This record gives sequence, C-alpha cells and structure tokens, in this order.
Amino acid sequence: MNYSNKGHVLIGDFHSHAGNGQDFIEGDGSDNLHLPLPDDYIADSIPVRTNCNSKVTLLGRTLLHLRIFSQIRMLNNRTTADNIGYYTCYRQNGRSTVDNMLVNLTLHTTDFYC
Repeated sequence: MNYSNKGHVLIGDFHSHAGNGQDFIEGDGSDNLHLPLPDDYIADSIPVRTNCNSKVTLLGRTLLHLRIFSQIRMLNNRTTADNIGYYTCYRQNGRSTVDNMLVNLTLHTTDFYC
C-alpha cells in the first residue's frame, strides 16, 4: 500500500518519556455540548494507550501536548504487535520507551503491524 498520499509518519528517538499519558482529548465528540469545536473538527475514536514505562518527563508532557494540538497520534501501544507498550530502549541503567512512531489521524485508521 502506498502511504505517501495519506499522511505523515514520524519515527525516531524523541528522548521523551510520555508514560501512559493520553495524546487526545477524551470526550471531544459531537455529543459534548460544552466544547466549542470548529465545524471541520475530527473527534478522536482511538483506543487508550498502555505502556510498560510509566515515567513522564517534561519533554514527554510537551510531546503529548504537541500530539494533542496537531492531531498526531502515537502508534506505540496501539498496534497488533505492541498492545501492551513494550520497552524500546534497554541500557545498563534501565529500560524505557523513548522510540516512537507518530502518525496523523488519516493514517491512524490503518492497521499497522509493527
């Protein structure tokens, strides 16, 4: 499948710990009358993430906010092969999840096996 005309993919070591923080606004659907949303707003319908790494750093929080406001979502912990949020980095001083795959909402509906 050719993904080049469907959206953007960002892959790499973002050196940020986002733990189980959510990268979307819960309850932002059209049935919520308390949120003033633009007519072209796309409500999220994605599963909640789980992660073996519960640590959240300032950079991780910043990346979460960036993903919320730009409607880019993390595939880590939401794919068939990574439904529990495996660690992506193993070092002498511990393990963590710092390598991420981020996609826009158009691509998020694609079932990646990664």
